[in-house]
Amino acid sequence: AITGEGNNGDFNDPSLDRLIFSPVHYALVLYSLLVEIGRLDIAAFRRYNKNGSTVELIGAEHSPGHAVTAGSLSQALSQAAGIAYARRLKGHTGRVVVYMSDGEFQEGQTWEAIQCAVFHKIGNLSAVVDVNGQQCDGKMSDITDIGNLASKLRAFGADVKEVDGHNVAEIEAAVKSYNDVTPTIVLCYTDPCKGFPLLQKRAPKLHYVRFKDETEKKVWVDVLSTMDSEVKTDASISNANSNTKHRLEENSENEERAAKRQALPIQATSNLTNNGIETSPFKAGNVELVTRPHRSHLVDWIKLHPKAIVLTADLTSSCEADVVRDNLPDQYLSMGMAEQNMMSFAGGLAREGFHPYIHTFGVFVTRRPFDQVAMSIAVPNLPVRLLGFLPGLTTPGGDASSYR
Repeated sequence: AITGEGNNGDFNDPSLDRLIFSPVHYALVLYSLLVEIGRLDIAAFRRYNKNGSTVELIGAEHSPGHAVTAGSLSQALSQAAGIAYARRLKGHTGRVVVYMSDGEFQEGQTWEAIQCAVFHKIGNLSAVVDVNGQQCDGKMSDITDIGNLASKLRAFGADVKEVDGHNVAEIEAAVKSYNDVTPTIVLCYTDPCKGFPLLQKRAPKLHYVRFKDETEKKVWVDVLSTMDSEVKTDASISNANSNTKHRLEENSENEERAAKRQALPIQATSNLTNNGIETSPFKAGNVELVTRPHRSHLVDWIKLHPKAIVLTADLTSSCEADVVRDNLPDQYLSMGMAEQNMMSFAGGLAREGFHPYIHTFGVFVTRRPFDQVAMSIAVPNLPVRLLGFLPGLTTPGGDASSYR
């Protein structure tokens, strides 16, 4: 298969490590890193999130820096374990390193992958986990708490390292410290607001952060301008301390990239009417198009049906169920990032006379939990309603292959 892994280096070299990127909704960060190290031209951003472009909003295996398609979280670790096992069979000395988020440990497949890797002694596999305690719907401890992650992983037999996720030297040392008989998991504890105190005002919900108005947008533009100025100052100091032409050229390139980043436009994306219904920035003639009709009527319907229960899988706002969560908490359940469990759980509710309304992305009510939908809902003919959002036709990021 043709993948974007070529941006990372020669992945056919048996001595080199391989990077598998799991939280592909972080793709923009990976693209930026590739630009900084000179393995992707900054012009690639002109094609970012455009129809037909490989520089996708949610990366797929054809996207720069991506080796696998991993839009359904937790699947990358299983794929990486298979790659690592195959490399061992072929006598490769290079390791396989997976970058993950802590939210993926709400998914059952993550634990199946670890169990498998430990049993088969896949010691050439490492996972670097961003433990930030956040997921789409807010703090993980408020959604589906995963408890003491380090203790659980050690109980499974993994070699666990715990480090400060803001200390690059600690992370590097932990990744390089491994054994050859069991997978290594590096837990990097991070603060998602570090360096951005403005984000504290939005806590604890730090996903889908959008500008509320032009005033807030200007505040962020000023902050980013200050940060770019500091980068340029640091580069100038480095130049003064360096006597090599190569170093001078490198910092010159960094300054040019920083200037180009500063020139990129920042656009507000929130459009709310006075009654709280979200509208599209597009118009048909002089009429604004209402884009979230389900949200505006859902809570009224649920009020009239006391046995109705809305279930979500960490995508509550994206699936317009936040109004039920906020107004009718007794008729709402957050299941965390565990769609397969959610389907069977809903089947159990339906057997006891309740009416579950499942809300998640279209791919997560079809592809991922197909067997659970068939066995727990369809075969017994239970009254479970499945509502799939962002089908990948006209929705933001809809061109992402893994979300279609």
